[in-house]
Amino acid sequence: MNNMNLFSIRVLILSAFVFAFTFCDLNATEEVKLTSDSTDTGDRFCCSVSISGDYIIIGADCDENDGRNHAGSAYIFFRGDDGWTEQAKLTAIEIGEFDKFGNSVSIDGNYAIVGAYYWYEGQAYIFERNEDGWGEPQELEAMSNHGPEYFGCSVSINGNYAIVGAYRDRDRQDDPITGSASIFVRGEDQWTVQELLTSSDAEQYDNFGYSVSISGDYAIIGAKGNDDDGSVSGSAYIFVRDGENWIEQVKLTASDAAEGDYFGISVFIDGEYAIVGADCNDDGGFNSGSAYIFTLEDDEWVEQTKLTANDASSGDHFGISVSIDEEYATVGSAYTDDNGVQSGSVYIFVRENDEWFQLQELNASDAREGDLFGRSISIDDGRVVVGAVEGDHGEVEDTGAAYFFQDLNERPVIETEIEDVNIDEDPEPRRVEIAVLDEIFIDANEENADSLMFSVCDSIPVELNLSIDDENILFFEPDSNFNLADGIEIQVFATDTEDSFVSESFNLSINPINDYPRNFDLLAPENGYDQIDREDFEKTFEWTEAENVVPDTISYSFIL
Repeated sequence: MNNMNLFSIRVLILSAFVFAFTFCDLNATEEVKLTSDSTDTGDRFCCSVSISGDYIIIGADCDENDGRNHAGSAYIFFRGDDGWTEQAKLTAIEIGEFDKFGNSVSIDGNYAIVGAYYWYEGQAYIFERNEDGWGEPQELEAMSNHGPEYFGCSVSINGNYAIVGAYRDRDRQDDPITGSASIFVRGEDQWTVQELLTSSDAEQYDNFGYSVSISGDYAIIGAKGNDDDGSVSGSAYIFVRDGENWIEQVKLTASDAAEGDYFGISVFIDGEYAIVGADCNDDGGFNSGSAYIFTLEDDEWVEQTKLTANDASSGDHFGISVSIDEEYATVGSAYTDDNGVQSGSVYIFVRENDEWFQLQELNASDAREGDLFGRSISIDDGRVVVGAVEGDHGEVEDTGAAYFFQDLNERPVIETEIEDVNIDEDPEPRRVEIAVLDEIFIDANEENADSLMFSVCDSIPVELNLSIDDENILFFEPDSNFNLADGIEIQVFATDTEDSFVSESFNLSINPINDYPRNFDLLAPENGYDQIDREDFEKTFEWTEAENVVPDTISYSFIL
């Protein structure tokens, strides 16, 4: 461990009780850029991405597949001992011009699903990996009575279930265009449609099915065009499986929903957590964007938090893509200008004790104007893949590129707790040492030997004189007669050079003690005589009590 480690200390004062928590293991570091030699300008490689274990699937919906303009394709990458390599290029025989195969993709284990849609058309295909690679696809047939319009615009697969969105679907020719989503289940030999899902309050142009995600017995479906809280304020619906039936469990809207938010433009569900993007929310400026996390509590889905970027600005479209995996959430903001106009960014959030905190902002190492980094995103087991749909491949511009990030840097480690401090006021010696921080925190990543930084926030009483010396000893030297009878909580953060940090807290109390009166002055008698009447005594002497919470009792004696 580096002996020159520094420590980051921030202090919070809380009123009631003491608790401690630690932050994230994830601090993503760029590892590799994924491209394909078969891509060309305008292919939109990475318009969609998905990661599962050591496999990544990438859609390129404008690829000129076998000379078919905008027919589209999808690519499978595999990570082996030699890193990431392109394993397969997926297509389907039935795909024609402008079918946009690869517009939506999802992968889970040995199965991958690819959506392809165009005006009044749409298909979805499931591929299975076997000993010989990725076999011929099975085309999924929708259950819709009319259309299916834009069937395949969104897809998701998990375990034995898959879901396909069709946001311009309708039951009959003259019915409103409301949208739908189809659930498919895997049997022994093939996938079959199980149920067609529609919303219970469907309205014209709701865009139900624009985004979909499935996890276990739950499916979430975005309807970005819903008008409940103003034109295109948006909504999302969660369905739960009961045997072979899928039942609408709840309709989700934002607690601060507003016209034009497009809540539901992106959705993702993982276990008991769901995230919904609203890329046109205006909290940080016009179309700055936001995302909302919902959690399942006592069989009810409740909004847990609203996420925004700490550097939000107009036109960022934060929330245009979202993904969630256990305690980590990722949000794409493809139109940020950090590295040029619309270069794009991705934000990683971590959950601790039902609260979500922004952990890191990701950017491509070779970012440039117009890349749209973050237009697609996926996270699995602490590994993140990000699509830059207008990124470059070598000298070929605007082909699209993917960036893989992995947890290479681990957070600092708490070796031992900081013990509570309880002393009387005016201690001797005046300096009170609390802890040697080198013994509390250590750098977990010994190979990188990250330095830990320290600071003390100014929210604590200045009379405490809390500080850290050159040997990383946390101590305080309280002013005379200063006490903290009710105690305060002090929370300590250790932060490494990659901004990954942990925290430890302790309680500090300084007990008041009784003092003698400090000032005692004899005043001249008002009557001009040397004698002082007993009843005038209190008018003759004045005193100042010691400044503590225990009242001093003053008594007097006379020599007559």
